[in-house]
Amino acid sequence: MLWLFAAIDLICLYLTVRYLRLHTGRVQPGTSLCSWTRYIDCDQVLLTREARRFMIPNAVLGLSFNLAGTAIYFAALSSDRHSLWLLLAGMYAFSAAVTVVFWRLLLRLSSLCPLCPLHHILTYIILFGCLTELQF
Repeated sequence: MLWLFAAIDLICLYLTVRYLRLHTGRVQPGTSLCSWTRYIDCDQVLLTREARRFMIPNAVLGLSFNLAGTAIYFAALSSDRHSLWLLLAGMYAFSAAVTVVFWRLLLRLSSLCPLCPLHHILTYIILFGCLTELQF
C-alpha cells in the first residue's frame, strides 16, 4: 500500500503547488502537465470557484488529509495496532463519502482534471486496503 500513499500524496502536492502558482500569477493557465485539451485541463479546473469548495483550496485539504493518513499508515505498520488501522479505515471511509460531492462537481465542470478522478479512485483502493488489513 505504500505506493498508493505515495501516489495520492504526490497528486495532492502537485495540485496544491499548481493551484497556488496559478492564483499568484506565477504560471500561465494551460501549461500544466495535465493540460491536454480544452476539455481535459487541470488548470481550468483549478481556476474555478469549485476548486475552493470548502473555502480552503480542495488540493490543500487533500494534501493535509493524505499526509496525515500516510503518517498513520507508517505508525500502523510499525506497531501493528488494530486501533490505528481502524482509524485509517475510518478516515478513508469519510474521504470516500466526501468524494461523492467532488464527483458531482467534476461532472458539472466544463473541463476535467484527470488527476482528480485518479485521486478519488486511489482513495477507494486505500480504503479497501485498510479494510483488508482489518479483515472485514
